[in-house]
Formats: sequence, C-alpha cells, structure tokens
Amino acid sequence: MSVKERQLNVRLTPATDQWLEQAAHGKSHKADYVRALIEEDMRRQQEAEELAMFSQAARDLTPEDGQERDRLLNAYSNRDDTT
Repeated sequence: MSVKERQLNVRLTPATDQWLEQAAHGKSHKADYVRALIEEDMRRQQEAEELAMFSQAARDLTPEDGQERDRLLNAYSNRDDTT
C-alpha cells in the first residue's frame, strides 16, 4: 500500500530558485531537496520537544528519586564488583 502524498506549489524569486537548484544539484532534484529540508526540520523540532520534556523531568527529580535510582542500578548491576 502506498501513502498518498500531498502536493505543494510554491512561488520563488529567481534568486531563491537558482539557489535551490544549486543546492539540490540540479533542477530535477529540487522537490527531493525541499522534502529533505522539511523532514530534517521536523526531526529537529521533535528532538527539541523531547529534550524539553526530559529536561523538565530532570528538574522535577527529588533527592529521594536519585537515591532510588542509585539503589536500583546497584541492585541490578551487571558489573563485577569483586575486582
């Protein structure tokens, strides 16, 4: 099954179109280049949202949470502590 793709028509200034064609390494690759730019921006946005979420979670940790984490890591450690 294929995913239906949406088409987007964009007007560009001649200078922007020339830059895009050069960046895409040819006129026939412009759509793929723009698609890659959009997908990369979406990935960056998702990463920023995840970082904000994890940063907030880290700020919400209490000293007791840290002690519990250390206790669990030590209890289930795969390290050989006899050396």
